[in-house]
Order: sequence, then structure tokens, then C-alpha cells
Amino acid sequence: FSKYTEMTDLRFNSNNLDSKIPSSIGKMTKLNILNLQKNDFTGTIPSDLGNLVKLKELYLDENDLSGAMPTELGNLKINLILLDLSSNGLVGRIPTELGRLTKLSTLFLHRNLLNAPTGSGIPTELGQLTQLASLKLNSNRLRGTIPFNFG
Repeated sequence: FSKYTEMTDLRFNSNNLDSKIPSSIGKMTKLNILNLQKNDFTGTIPSDLGNLVKLKELYLDENDLSGAMPTELGNLKINLILLDLSSNGLVGRIPTELGRLTKLSTLFLHRNLLNAPTGSGIPTELGQLTQLASLKLNSNRLRGTIPFNFG
């Protein structure tokens, strides 16, 4: 994918693709939309996706992704308005770095295995997402309290 540096829209959604997501997609720095939803992608989310600073919409939902969410997703703070990582097998904590995505209006992390070893599974930093219109965290393993700054 590294030779497609001018591409702004990449959609492979609703197929039967079953490899790992190539980290070379992170070199497509002009992407506005990356839609890989409804496939059978496996492995972890490449941290190189944090290089896609012009990205507005990222759809990785309904795959077989596992592991933790990379903290580098917080680097998408300039333009990202939609992040959908739902219906995978993601584990671990919700990265506090997602609180940097101040233009985010849609955050879907439901139907994963997200948790936190101690304290609230919902980082207080998500309360900084003042543009957020839709947040789905249901069907995870979160525990604790809802952060006070969500009200």
C-alpha cells in the first residue's frame, strides 16, 4: 500500500478478507476514510494507523481483531470524527489518549472484551470529547463508576 500515497478513500468493507491489517496502510497519509469493516481481519490494530493524521473516519468493526487498542490512535486528533472498533476481540483498557480526539462525534467500542485492571474502565479523558454525539461501550467487561465529567 505504500505506493498509494495520494489515495484519500480506501474501502474494503463487507468482504471475506482474512489477513492481518497491513501496517503499510499507515504510509497512506492522505487518507480521509479507511473502511475495513465486516471482514475477517485478525491480529492487532497496527500502531502505524496513528500516522494517518488526515483521517476523518476509521471503520474496523466486525472483524476478528484482538489485543489492545494502540495508544497511537490518539494521534488522529486533528480530523477524526468517527471511530468504530466495535464487534472485535479487543482487550485491555480504553486508552486515555482517545481523549485527545476532540473532533470525535462517534465512538463505538461496544462488543469487545475491554476492561481495566483497577478503577474505572472508562477513562475520565473521554469527558473531554465535547463534540461526542454517540458513544457505545456496551457489551464489554468494564467496571467501576461512570466518570463525573460525563454529566
